[in-house]
Amino acid sequence: MAQIKNIFLAALMLACCANAGAQDEAAAAQEEQLLTLQQIAAASAGMKSLICDFEQTKVMSMLNDKLVSTGKMYYRRDGCLRWEYAPPAEYTFILNNKKALMLAGGKRISDAKMNRFFQEMIGVMMNGINGSGLTDKNTFEVSYQRSTEQFEVVLLPVRREVKKMFASITLTFNLKDYTTDRIALKESNGDVTTIRLLEKQLNVEIDDAKFNTN
Repeated sequence: MAQIKNIFLAALMLACCANAGAQDEAAAAQEEQLLTLQQIAAASAGMKSLICDFEQTKVMSMLNDKLVSTGKMYYRRDGCLRWEYAPPAEYTFILNNKKALMLAGGKRISDAKMNRFFQEMIGVMMNGINGSGLTDKNTFEVSYQRSTEQFEVVLLPVRREVKKMFASITLTFNLKDYTTDRIALKESNGDVTTIRLLEKQLNVEIDDAKFNTN
């Protein structure tokens, strides 16, 4: 009987130790996530501007083909962003604080549906670049995953108007300079748009003309 009691106590102690170990591991993972978010915030705070190339791949749920576009992005911390597709697309979307402009082949267009999609997409881009919204639980349900080379943030929209357009948004940050490398937008219809940011140039001068919305 005493032997059985000793075995039971030993098993109970092992279970307690295992549970404590799991709690320690969870606490360490949470602390690591918090530290990474702080490093992303610090990198974002130090970024006055960004110029980069981008590659956009869209996989449509009804088709097997991938639609690939390339272009250039210009970002400035004062609320300015220019999203410029290379030929044959030749679309340009400009955001200058609250003023937005969309061009097709250099001509102003007013396609409200496309304009709204670009505004939401650009809003996500801005959040990804400047690090805002990564902990905003009023706008998104947020989860994090960290590997040795990257930090992934998955955003599930809470706001109804955003939910209508996007089922989920995934931002991938590299752990070298804590800037965004990739943004994946899963639309409510099942289409997935993935954007990779390439050849990034940080804190370079950008002419005001790039953000002209007049």
